[in-house]
Amino acid sequence: MAIALTFFGGFRPHFIAAGALFFATMDVVALRAEVGNIGVPSQVLLVLPYVATLLVMIFAFRWARVPAFLGRNYDRESRTA
Repeated sequence: MAIALTFFGGFRPHFIAAGALFFATMDVVALRAEVGNIGVPSQVLLVLPYVATLLVMIFAFRWARVPAFLGRNYDRESRTA
């Protein structure tokens, strides 16, 4: 979920916070529905946050803005003073 949250937020803190709120809401909805006995099997409700995570990964991957420094080795000698 943390990887999905990072892509969802596009490496921007305010979007990551909004994504964390979304994932927490999905978890609470699943728990409330389980307690409320709405007639859906509990296994389906427990999978709900993970299905939401997969959907976010599918759609947010298109808009993910990866930082240019990601994946590069840090070389202290090549820095300019």
